[in-house]
Amino acid sequence: MANYSNGSMTSGCQVDYEEIGMIEHFRDEFANHTALGESRRVKSAIEGLGYVTSVLCMLGIVGNILNILVLSQKGLLGSMERMERSAHFGLLSLALSDLLFCILLVPRIWIPVADEYYAKDFSLFYATYSDGFINIFLLSSTWLTVTMATSRYLAICFPLQARQVIGMTFAKLSIIVVFVICILFNIPKFFTWRIVEGHDIYCRNIYQKKSGPLLNNALFASTYRWSYFVLGILIPLIVLAYCNVNLVRALRRSLRMQKSLRATRTRAVHTTNRITLIFIIIIVLYLLMVLPGELVHFIRATALESDFGHFHFNLAVAVTNTCQAVNFAVNFVLYLTVNIHFRSQFCALVHCTYLRGKPNGRDGNGAGSTRHPNSTYTRQMELSTTEQLLEVNVGNSTDGNATTADTSFSRLNGSPSMRSYKRENGGGIPAAT
Repeated sequence: MANYSNGSMTSGCQVDYEEIGMIEHFRDEFANHTALGESRRVKSAIEGLGYVTSVLCMLGIVGNILNILVLSQKGLLGSMERMERSAHFGLLSLALSDLLFCILLVPRIWIPVADEYYAKDFSLFYATYSDGFINIFLLSSTWLTVTMATSRYLAICFPLQARQVIGMTFAKLSIIVVFVICILFNIPKFFTWRIVEGHDIYCRNIYQKKSGPLLNNALFASTYRWSYFVLGILIPLIVLAYCNVNLVRALRRSLRMQKSLRATRTRAVHTTNRITLIFIIIIVLYLLMVLPGELVHFIRATALESDFGHFHFNLAVAVTNTCQAVNFAVNFVLYLTVNIHFRSQFCALVHCTYLRGKPNGRDGNGAGSTRHPNSTYTRQMELSTTEQLLEVNVGNSTDGNATTADTSFSRLNGSPSMRSYKRENGGGIPAAT
């Protein structure tokens, strides 16, 4: 009979047919037990949610790759100020963290969950160590969100002080610090389980996932669990809730002021409000989709005290994993919906990729295309700026200073953007009145 001592097998191994017979007898005896029937229903629900989570993660991989490609385009930074560029770089880092999280979570539905493995393969190592890697990028996405929300709050509510600190150097340094701390803090996760080699009752070589040093030391496990609760749940919850409330107030105040003054939004104000809105939505999604899952994992010890808790805890984990997958996969849709410049860059990127597949870079009509992918967006910016200047100068002419208006108009008429406009439209522009 198999005999374990300190987690290892003795050299002798004999098949105990009596024990095998008892196991098979009780397996048939309890096959139709009510509790087991309930566990089967829960298991089916968990498997279904697992497939949904896997599909969402695949979509998240595609979406975050597109986020990185579009956010890396230099044309998107052209109209941004120093603090907006810092926020933009934070969104790029968040896309990278979300991408790695989705990649690591995809295999979970395809890897069989078992107590025993018959080979040292990917399934065994993934079941043993995947939680550590997944938690690194879950925590990094959490703290990247906290860092960006705090920076945005300071930039909106204390712009003069924030302008002296927040910039690309601050963004790069804070992102590096976040990733380093998240890696170091999750090192104990890799000691949660250990792999033990042994034999089953049929004398076959097996590899089992046993409790590791983290679980065997009750005091350290409790201390680490509460530390993770404070660092990964409590502090982010408080900071994000506070920042989000103030960002919503600032955005509403900005929109209300523009409406009351009937002022036309400048490009800088429009960019600021757009980025602020994106951060507000990201924070709300995090609070609704990610934090509940972290709370469910935190109460694991209580949920596993009974079989009822065990079944329903696993179901709750499956539901919250699906919600987290939604959060990490939806940012591409968010950017595409809210950010018009992201949408323009994405269209330019797709159009440029399409043209590369055509002979000699020609479009479907046979016309050659030599424009830079970002030239359409740049031309729109130039013409928009010219139109604003024309409005100002034409408005000045109503004050009786026609000479000044005509002079300014002539200066605009000879500008590079006007010459480009004439070439593209086959003529001039209407004369100022």
